[in-house]
Amino acid sequence: MNIATLKEIIKDLPDNMEVLVSDADTDFTVQPATLAQVTNVVWSEDGTRSEPFSEEDCLIIK
Repeated sequence: MNIATLKEIIKDLPDNMEVLVSDADTDFTVQPATLAQVTNVVWSEDGTRSEPFSEEDCLIIK
């Protein structure tokens, strides 16, 4: 993904939206971003929706 593509994806997102980077499962230290999407994230102790602390839309970059 290049800067122009990323700018197009984020142009309408609010300035205060959290940005999260997905952990890459590769042997490389760095790798190109191939996806940027808004995903609803639930923050909880066990990673489930059973007892969430909060929930918000976040920009996920992979």
